[in-house]
Amino acid sequence: MSEQGSTTETTSPTTPGVVPVDSVQVCPNCETAIVGKYCPSCGQRNDRLRLSSAAMLKDFLEAVLKVDKKLLTTVRSVVVPGQLTIDYLEGKRARYPRPLSLFFICAGLYFLAWSRVPHDPVKDGLRMGFAQAKFDVKDREGESALAEALRHPDRLEQLSNDLQSPRGQFLQVFALATALVVTTRKRRLLWSEQLVFSLHLQAVSSLLMAAVLTLGVDPNVGYGLGFAYDLIAFGRLFRFGWWGTAWRYSATLVLVGLLSGLLMVPLFVLYTMRA
Repeated sequence: MSEQGSTTETTSPTTPGVVPVDSVQVCPNCETAIVGKYCPSCGQRNDRLRLSSAAMLKDFLEAVLKVDKKLLTTVRSVVVPGQLTIDYLEGKRARYPRPLSLFFICAGLYFLAWSRVPHDPVKDGLRMGFAQAKFDVKDREGESALAEALRHPDRLEQLSNDLQSPRGQFLQVFALATALVVTTRKRRLLWSEQLVFSLHLQAVSSLLMAAVLTLGVDPNVGYGLGFAYDLIAFGRLFRFGWWGTAWRYSATLVLVGLLSGLLMVPLFVLYTMRA
């Protein structure tokens, strides 16, 4: 009896509420049967139930190294135009951040750089253009809503800022994905796949402009680099040849402009009607 009792004491947990790892057969997180080191349903690790300081430090280091590995892999792919999207559509996705996450991260870097520029060239150009347009229509008869709007350049500047915000950029991404469906229909890519390509292009564009603003370089340099990058990425992804790439990419830009113009109409009216 004493031997049996000692055996029972050895196999029972020493801490209330804690089950030895070897006896765990069901995931404590989702109650799925566990086979191996990780839960097949939720992915939770099955190597420990108690969190020690060493375990937390190990988790932190693993998370940092995993992020750094993804970052380095992303940077290597971004250097080659279109490679990030090509890999992602081929199913090589775990090595990269999700397209939407990458888009917001790069947009955040762009606006951080933009906020640190005391006199942004884009803002200054818009302000001067609006003021000149206001002067030109000042004495015209039968002023339209456009003329009335140009009397308030501050509203139009606010509209321009909204269009360049992450929300405005995201709407432009939708317009680009829609245009790509039309101009590259022979490749039979889904709209969602075109959206991935659009998010990647916008992310790279945001990074380029962030670098340009930080270095104090002429923004036209960033626009030129972005145009060249997008054109090469378009050619590598869709493989229409140089001539096919040139005219299809040009047609895509025209469609994006039309869609963005249609988008601006209600926003423009909204801003001009503000008191």
